[in-house]
Amino acid sequence: MKIVTFSPRQNLSERRVGVLLESGMIVDLREAAVRFSEGDAEDSFRTSIDLLNGGDSSLNLARSLSEKATHASKADEPVKKGRDEARVVHKVEQVKMRSPLKPYKIISIGANYEEHMSEGGRKMFDAPGGHWKLPSTVIGTDEDIVKSKMTQTLDYEIELAVVIGKPAKDVEESNAYDYVAGYTIFNDVSARDIMTKDVGRRLAIGKNLDTFSPMGPYLVTKDEVPDPDDLDIELTVNGEVRQKSSTSKMNRDIPNLISFFSSYMTLDPGDVITTGTPSGVALFRKPDPTPFYLKPGDVVEATIERLGTLRNRVVVE
Repeated sequence: MKIVTFSPRQNLSERRVGVLLESGMIVDLREAAVRFSEGDAEDSFRTSIDLLNGGDSSLNLARSLSEKATHASKADEPVKKGRDEARVVHKVEQVKMRSPLKPYKIISIGANYEEHMSEGGRKMFDAPGGHWKLPSTVIGTDEDIVKSKMTQTLDYEIELAVVIGKPAKDVEESNAYDYVAGYTIFNDVSARDIMTKDVGRRLAIGKNLDTFSPMGPYLVTKDEVPDPDDLDIELTVNGEVRQKSSTSKMNRDIPNLISFFSSYMTLDPGDVITTGTPSGVALFRKPDPTPFYLKPGDVVEATIERLGTLRNRVVVE
């Protein structure tokens, strides 16, 4: 199941939770709950986090509502159930896609691909390293990455993102997948020049400028991704391949990361762990990385097998 967050074109300030069907249509889960007499479940679908907090019962209801909507609804059929012109099913072109969720915590892993460490002349860490990403930096597919006037070296990092599905504390690696809701694509946009400054090193500001966390296009539930540790991964800029690898090359796999971080803190539904980036970032391009840094007008497309393509354009501040 592909869980999305979207805004109707007539009300872009509104956020709705839905399921993307194979047909390309989107089922509005709150409206589907009303339409198919599941009104008590309506509050379960106010946000993607609410959906995940409902556990398997909410996910199963979302699947059921999607199946009913597939058979019973048409994209142009208004459903009046105490609301004005509410629609159960939308065409993708009738909505604006948003990030599938706004996590409370984003743990962004660094140094998890040996090829990436080698291109920078570094050795692998003994324990997971990385940084935090602020929820306020998250944007969705087809939303713009803003190149701040504070940076001249804007870089990209494609990463597989793991979304937690239920509270996780002191999790053993052997059952870590029980705590996973699903997966999505993450681009850990980075201002390299800010990262080298003292304030950048101490506060990770170079990783947390506005719009620096593109995520999406949707959250794919784990039942549709049987082997997340063996997925093809690729990032292009204006169609040119910059990064190409496989999650099979990760040094620490998903169970290891969940077990490690849950030993220190409780991971909540909707929290995200990004799993590191492979080689090919602009920073380590030889002999001169300058032509590879992102510029206004560039289109960045991050693709992971089974998870779709996250597409963002770079614009000037």
